[in-house]
Amino acid sequence: MTLDNLNRKILFLLRFISLLSTFCFYWILARVAQKKERILFIPQNWNIGGTAKFTKNILNYQKSSNYKVTVVIPQKDIESFRKTFASNLYEDVLALSSAFWIHNTHWYSVKHSLFKYFLYEVISQTNIVLNLKVKTRAKIVLVSVAHPSELMQIFMLPGNVLYFLHTVPWMKIDEGNSFILKHFIGRNKKIVTVSSFARDEIISKWGIKDNRDFVEVIPNYADDIGISKTRKNNDRIIITCTSSAIKDKNPDFFIDVAQKIIEDNKNVLFIWAGTGILLDHCRERVRNTKQIKFLGHLKDVSKLLQVSDIYFHTSVRESQCISVLEAMSSGLPCVVSDSGGVGDMIKDGYNGYIFGQSDKVLAVEKLKRLIKNKYKIIRMGEDSRKLFLTRFTKNIWTKKIYEIFYKL
Repeated sequence: MTLDNLNRKILFLLRFISLLSTFCFYWILARVAQKKERILFIPQNWNIGGTAKFTKNILNYQKSSNYKVTVVIPQKDIESFRKTFASNLYEDVLALSSAFWIHNTHWYSVKHSLFKYFLYEVISQTNIVLNLKVKTRAKIVLVSVAHPSELMQIFMLPGNVLYFLHTVPWMKIDEGNSFILKHFIGRNKKIVTVSSFARDEIISKWGIKDNRDFVEVIPNYADDIGISKTRKNNDRIIITCTSSAIKDKNPDFFIDVAQKIIEDNKNVLFIWAGTGILLDHCRERVRNTKQIKFLGHLKDVSKLLQVSDIYFHTSVRESQCISVLEAMSSGLPCVVSDSGGVGDMIKDGYNGYIFGQSDKVLAVEKLKRLIKNKYKIIRMGEDSRKLFLTRFTKNIWTKKIYEIFYKL
């Protein structure tokens, strides 16, 4: 070993000892310095899908509670975040450099050649949050993530931790995060997800059957759009999807099914509202078809839903689905793929139908069953709204959030 290599190893060891000392110091301070009604909120991907909805919901919740929420976001996003949530913010936003949000995959695998550097970064990230917890005197650290297992080192903090996961884990967890889950989650450090399907996947993929009691379900809610009093009463059937035009939402499947339906149903109009990287591709596919339209972004989807008859959702993966909830609140029967969490909302044959993700024949059959029976559209739509009002409203969500905070 050369002298330079020895010096580098000694320097790294000294830095690592200093890092651990800082961790211990902040950990003790964070345990002592906390106020009952303070929350440190770290929303990852705060502007995307269900995570965006959850961020807004939490910020609104503080207005009707005693909790004061301090939000932490990337430095590059601070202006757009303030602009987006200007009417929801109670306090100013704390910004962290983008480096904090980088996740080291398999950081705790001792077989990895960069193991010690990964571990160093994880502890550094934890120290940053510990420092913020001390400054804000937060009793609860609330993390909202869209990528499974990221920011999981938050469980090592003292006090109360809620880790809200808005998607479904698609692979086994790495060794380091597995260690954290095994030793740190408990009564006051919980994982919260949005559907029973997502909960089962977390317990299975992450190997935490012994700690399954610390994985809870709190579904997102949607604003109550309501059934339009002026909903049309003519022969035209409008079948709608309000979703991003991206691969996971499967717009090509939507087009294939729509093309099959309109072959012998000239009174049916298919509408997809939502932007995404596949929007131009989809528009090109249907440019000569008047009965299939891709509108792009709509600022207010409620008006479209209130003139629609059926909601058709083709996603390949969902932990829940806000757009399906919005359709239910509008009194629409929903024909959806068996993409996971939608099973908590759609009961096959009651308020809609469920088909296999790749089963276009069955999707066509289910849609035709409704198209040919206006009475069934109305009855299933009413059942959709009933289910929404009993399980997915703001008041129900607020009560569950209050309960989980109260138990900590």
